[in-house]
Amino acid sequence: MNKHFALTKGLLLTAMLMLPMIVSAEAGKVMFVFGQAWLDSTDGTHQEVVKGMSFDSGDHFSTAANGRVQLRMADGGLIALRPSTEFVIEEFSYAGSDADADAGVADSQDRSFFGLVKGGFRSITGAIGQKDKSAYRVRTPVATIGIRGTDYDAVFCETACEPGNIGLYVGVTEGGVVLTNAAGSLELGPGQYGYVADEDSAPEMSDDGADVLASGIGSAGESEESDAVVQVAVSGTDGSGQSASLTEGDEVQASQSGQIGFAAGPLATADHFSGVTSGSDASVLMTDDGDLIQFGGPIPTDPQGNTSDVIYSVGSAEIFDRGEDAASGIRWGRWANGSISVIDGSGTSTDQDLGNSSLHWVTGSVGQPTPVLPTTGSASFTLVGNTNPTDNSGNVGTLGSASLSADFDRQTVDADVSLSMDSNNEIWSASATDIAIDNADATFGGSFDDVTVTDTTDGSASQGDGSLSGFFTGDGNGDVSGAGFGYSLDDGQGTSVTGAAAFSADDPPGGE
Repeated sequence: MNKHFALTKGLLLTAMLMLPMIVSAEAGKVMFVFGQAWLDSTDGTHQEVVKGMSFDSGDHFSTAANGRVQLRMADGGLIALRPSTEFVIEEFSYAGSDADADAGVADSQDRSFFGLVKGGFRSITGAIGQKDKSAYRVRTPVATIGIRGTDYDAVFCETACEPGNIGLYVGVTEGGVVLTNAAGSLELGPGQYGYVADEDSAPEMSDDGADVLASGIGSAGESEESDAVVQVAVSGTDGSGQSASLTEGDEVQASQSGQIGFAAGPLATADHFSGVTSGSDASVLMTDDGDLIQFGGPIPTDPQGNTSDVIYSVGSAEIFDRGEDAASGIRWGRWANGSISVIDGSGTSTDQDLGNSSLHWVTGSVGQPTPVLPTTGSASFTLVGNTNPTDNSGNVGTLGSASLSADFDRQTVDADVSLSMDSNNEIWSASATDIAIDNADATFGGSFDDVTVTDTTDGSASQGDGSLSGFFTGDGNGDVSGAGFGYSLDDGQGTSVTGAAAFSADDPPGGE
């Protein structure tokens, strides 16, 4: 069987490399490279893969045992190649523009055909597959992968995987795929896993597909996280109490472990630890389980204000208050009790102690696109989850209530937060009105109008300040399904409180 299998793979690879060049200015560009990877072109050129390079139909990618590559196709599709992978752009033709790709528009002659020789990848479908599912496919040595509009992972194991067998494993995050060969076919939906042993065996459901895709490719001991890059909208304070905000970014960064993934829904956090100041083009990696792995962006790294692409990894910190709303896919959690690993642009890693502080976050669903917001109407929201608020002395409090409403005629939101810090005998209340919505990014952020800190022992009250930053979730038709925001409050006397909240829409604008 092994000889037959190797021969099949060799014939498949030869056929792939002999495919003619299809009409297209370029099939796509390389967005990210970690470790070693190579590109073999149809003209016989063999070169090392570098960020920003273009590729076309017939080109063949291969990654080393430490190599990871992320590709953005001309139709907006995304492909992340795992280590020890051989992947071929069999046939790619796209007549649309970048605007068409963002809108999911494809021409009837467009094609998005690929070949997986060995290894694995993750794919989010572009405009071609979204418009015409028959115009997208991935051939493997044992079966063809078709789509139903999707976000999925696939691994083809030449030798026994850990903990699975030789063969093809596929798992679906969103949408659906169909596995087909001469022996049969199998449709998979979100959260389902399929397996194909060889070209003569029908595809079947897999009990260990999730473990195989999580553990890696090939021999035992190889591993890789299934991550997603999340666009960022951050609000909080740095160690000196100054306001800070990181805005959205769409490019993956990588730690020394080389984890990579895709742009997903936006994320809001409230932070309170030294070293996080204003910046832009930030990015976040989050596992499919909702664990925030790392985030980064150009931030000042010395007193002169020089910047570098710094990455913060969870390091030795623990994750608390993690939760998820099944209906909207919104997730939340916080970091505490440990040190964050700070990795600068040169790859140098240093540890930064969170001390008594926590970092709180709330994020949209993995793979969820930025929604199109309505321009008229309003929406009210119900709190569905939150992190426990914490202060900069390490005390953990209780969120009593949080509210959010949106006025899409005026493109503003109103928000309120009320929480108790029993260790300090304090109740904190904050309210904000007319916070501006950034319609293009489906985000919002600004300062609270009123922050009141009440001492429950004597009823005395003092004024403070604070800020919030958040996002909406929904679809491309103006239907808003949920929202989330991070908040940071300061009493002006050295105490800061931070937290995050998630909401579902009560009556989605544009919905039925």
